[in-house]
Amino acid sequence: IYGVEIQSRIYEALLRTDQDKAIKYGRELVSRYETSHNPRLRSSFLRMLTKPLSSTNDFYTDKLKKYLAANDSDAVSICYWRLSVFYDYQGLFDHEIYYLKKSISYLKWAKDNSGTITGIYGISNHTGLIGRLYMMDGDYSNAIHYALEANRQRLEYLSDSSGIPFAYCNIAFSKLMMNETDSVLLMLDTALLLANKYQDYPCVARANEMLGFYYLVINKLDSSEYFIDKCKQVMNEHNYHPFSPAAIHTPDYFLAQVRIKQNRLKEAKALIETELKVLANGGGNSPLMMEYKLLI
Repeated sequence: IYGVEIQSRIYEALLRTDQDKAIKYGRELVSRYETSHNPRLRSSFLRMLTKPLSSTNDFYTDKLKKYLAANDSDAVSICYWRLSVFYDYQGLFDHEIYYLKKSISYLKWAKDNSGTITGIYGISNHTGLIGRLYMMDGDYSNAIHYALEANRQRLEYLSDSSGIPFAYCNIAFSKLMMNETDSVLLMLDTALLLANKYQDYPCVARANEMLGFYYLVINKLDSSEYFIDKCKQVMNEHNYHPFSPAAIHTPDYFLAQVRIKQNRLKEAKALIETELKVLANGGGNSPLMMEYKLLI
């Protein structure tokens, strides 16, 4: 009865010690369960298919063809989602958005317990991620549209408000980048309140970071620095990497903007150089990297 859970734990343990063995073991489990009609094994198969089972997209491309032929919509959707992840690593947001939209098109409007990327949860999570990608790509109108749509889906179909902090932070950032401040403070206060309620600490950090950005935009520099420091405090307390589930956190970038406005340019340059090293260690594919390099 506990076989599925044990197998998943074995995979996770192998992933930490021997990635090649983990990939081989995960593929074996996928092959073992992919034709099963047992709900428990079916759920295990779908969860395992979401794992990084290849360092290239060949495995998922081959599986995609098989599941398309079998009309297995959930498995097809997961394969499209995994293919989108490869483009995320390369910073090719347009390709990633394309594959996420393909993934959504195969999902069913139904609750299911297979995870966060199937059923309505999958539709909502992918929609929210598309909004974030548009935001990172500078298409702020589409970013706001998809964030609001993801919010609507979760509230209307799942009565779930846990995604509001993520959505509101992305909407706030997009509006501020368009020099719009209306309703931003209310959204960020709400995001911070709900993120604390759900103990979603990456979003707590992000909400504080965006409050720092908001006060920077309206030129209240003391308040801006206060919330930027709160963001860094949350990140340190919970040992969060700048690349968290909520965002790419760049508090020192915003603090550098505060220092520039204060004409403390040497401090601003040092902050940007320090954070640039951290971002480079995380992959270095973010468009922020180019902006940072231009600033110094």
